[in-house]
Amino acid sequence: MPGRFPVLRFVALVAGVAVLGAAVLAFGLPGPESLAQAIARAGAVGPLLAVLGSGALIVALVPRTLLAAAAGLLFGPLAGAGYVLAGAVIGATVAFAAGRWLGRDFVLARRRVAALNSWLTARGVLGVFTLRLLPIAPFGLVSYAFGTTSIRFRAYLLGTAAAAVPSTLVNANLGAAALNPGTVGFAVSVAAAVAMALTSTAGAALLDRRHRRLAGAAGAAGAAGAAGAAGAAGAAGGKTTGPHGPVCDMLGRWTIDSR
Repeated sequence: MPGRFPVLRFVALVAGVAVLGAAVLAFGLPGPESLAQAIARAGAVGPLLAVLGSGALIVALVPRTLLAAAAGLLFGPLAGAGYVLAGAVIGATVAFAAGRWLGRDFVLARRRVAALNSWLTARGVLGVFTLRLLPIAPFGLVSYAFGTTSIRFRAYLLGTAAAAVPSTLVNANLGAAALNPGTVGFAVSVAAAVAMALTSTAGAALLDRRHRRLAGAAGAAGAAGAAGAAGAAGAAGGKTTGPHGPVCDMLGRWTIDSR
C-alpha cells in the first residue's frame, strides 16, 4: 500500500542526497598518501574499512570509478576490485532502500515514468544490467533512482553486481598501474577504460535514437488513428470533420497523453 506523505518523503530524499553530495564537495576526499597511512594503521581490518568506506562514499555519490582506482593503487588490482565491488553492493543496497522507502510512491504516481518502469520491471536483471552500463549518472545516484521503480530487489542486486564487475576491474587495474605509467599494463588498462567509455556512450546514443524513433512512430500512429476516428464520427453524425476538427484534436491529445 502507498505510504503517507509521498511528497514530503520525496523532498526528504532529494534533500538528503543533496546534503551528502555537498558534504563530499565541501570536505573533499583524502589523498592517496593519507589513505595508505590509514590502511597501514588499521592493519588486519584495513580491507573491512575499505569495503565499508566504499559503500558509504557511493551513497554520498562519489564515483565508483574513482574508488576502484584508489583501491587498486592501495591493495592491488584484484583485491582492490573485490573490496570496491563488495562496497558497491552495500552502497547500492542502502541507496535502493532509501529510494524505495522515500521516493517510490511519489515517482510512480507520475505518468511520464510509467513506460520506463514497465520496461524495467519486464526485463528484470537484464534491464538493470543494461542501464547500469550506460553513462547516465553516478553509480550511487542511479541506485537511488532504481529504488523509486517497481523492480524487484533481487533482480536489481544481480544486475547491479554483474554490471559493476567489468568497469571495476578495469579501473582497479588502472589505479594499480598508475605508479608505472610507462608499462604495458598501464597502456592496456587505459585502452580498456577508453574502449569501455566509448562503448557505453555509443550504446546510450543508440538507445536514445531508438527511443526517439519509436516515439515518433507512436505519435504518427496515434494521429492517424485519431483522424480516422474523427472522420467516422463526423460521417455518423452527418457532418464532414477533417483531421483538424475538434473531435480529432481531442482524440489526438488523449492519445498522446496516454502514451
